[in-house]
Amino acid sequence: LLKLGFHYYRSMKYHDALKIFLLYINIFPDKDNYKEVLFVSARSFMEVDQLPLSLKMFSLLIEKFPTSREATESAIIMANIGIKKPGMKLPSYFHGMQNYHDPLKAYNDILAQFPVSEYVEELLFQKGYVLYKKGRFKDCFETYGLLLSQFPQGRYKAEAVKYFLDVTDRLTD
Repeated sequence: LLKLGFHYYRSMKYHDALKIFLLYINIFPDKDNYKEVLFVSARSFMEVDQLPLSLKMFSLLIEKFPTSREATESAIIMANIGIKKPGMKLPSYFHGMQNYHDPLKAYNDILAQFPVSEYVEELLFQKGYVLYKKGRFKDCFETYGLLLSQFPQGRYKAEAVKYFLDVTDRLTD
């Protein structure tokens, strides 16, 4: 089942992957691969634009495996969805749903928890973007300045420079 599900996922046949993964989750809830299957299921729901279901799956992963790498990545993705599609009516009692409702706080919390990690570059970029959208240009300037100084050749360099220059223009009298 796992091989078939991952084959469908890699082939971008997300509906087929979801059928297999959800069957696997129901048949084998205690297997070692459970958290990975939950994560990929949530990503598959995201790919087919079923964001409330995706958020619920990420929430379930955070609830069951709060200290795992997948839970941290789930929190980041939930915050990213909160930026791209804010205002969805969702139950706030799901674990980790505060990441969706307040992406800026989520990014700050994860940066505080993992100040040196593989997540820092993406988190700084996303944090700067949230600050830009909220009109907090001075904070955005500082965040993108930090991003560009820490990752001068990073994967977000071009976009960060664009926002950095725009914010500089806005802050200059």
